[in-house]
Amino acid sequence: MTDINRLELKSKAKDFLRDNYWQCLAVCLATNFVTQGFSMSIQLPVQLTSNNLSSVETHFNASYMPYFGLAYIGIMFGIIVLALAFSIFLTAPLTVGLKRFFIKSITGEPKIPVILDVFKSTNYLNVVKVTFMKNLFLTLWTMTGLIPYIIIVTVITIMYPSAIMRYAAAFIPFLAIIAMIPYLVKYYSYFTVEYILAENLHISWRDAMNKGKEMMKGNTTSTFILQLSFIGWLLLGALACGLGVIFVAPYIEATNTQLYLTLKNKYSFEI
Repeated sequence: MTDINRLELKSKAKDFLRDNYWQCLAVCLATNFVTQGFSMSIQLPVQLTSNNLSSVETHFNASYMPYFGLAYIGIMFGIIVLALAFSIFLTAPLTVGLKRFFIKSITGEPKIPVILDVFKSTNYLNVVKVTFMKNLFLTLWTMTGLIPYIIIVTVITIMYPSAIMRYAAAFIPFLAIIAMIPYLVKYYSYFTVEYILAENLHISWRDAMNKGKEMMKGNTTSTFILQLSFIGWLLLGALACGLGVIFVAPYIEATNTQLYLTLKNKYSFEI
């Protein structure tokens, strides 16, 4: 068990960023532009389709609405598939590239093109596979919390409909928080998987996840508290219409990378 020194990790991150902040910011901006830009491009057709469906309903006979409804469902399904494909084949490898950039920058000379190493590597599909398996396991663990949550809320709603309406504002969010516990536990168990993968692009998904769990054993709570310590910075960044958050990203990424390197050196892991 490692006693994670948050102040020391943050101090090391600040020392690194004194000479490398603008390069790190450029990488974070580029990554955010790609991921958020696509997210916005997905939301736009969804909203336009919804608005157009409402307009169609007012101008056409109601007998045609089932066909428009089917078309709407088809469009939504296509958008979901496209979003999943984008997340699996672009966003996830790009995230690994971001981790690789910060690791190599802290341990050597920062070079922005490093972020694209994954896409130029013959191990690209392996990176996709490892990140997919990690996210699949996280999804399955999330379901272990959400299924009981859905059952409990449904039973209470049927048995005590007046009570659920009266206390829904406090009761349902409380249950939702409890339901997310399995996800949070596993999220921090696999916290270093992308970093391990960033250093070894050909590692198998089983080895990456096993090494990640071993590295985080006894350190999940400390890592969670470390992440909570950034809330003040994130809230401050959110005040600037959310734009300030991106300027905090290099600090958070550098601190998380310092955490990974500390754990790796502490246990003398061979990645």
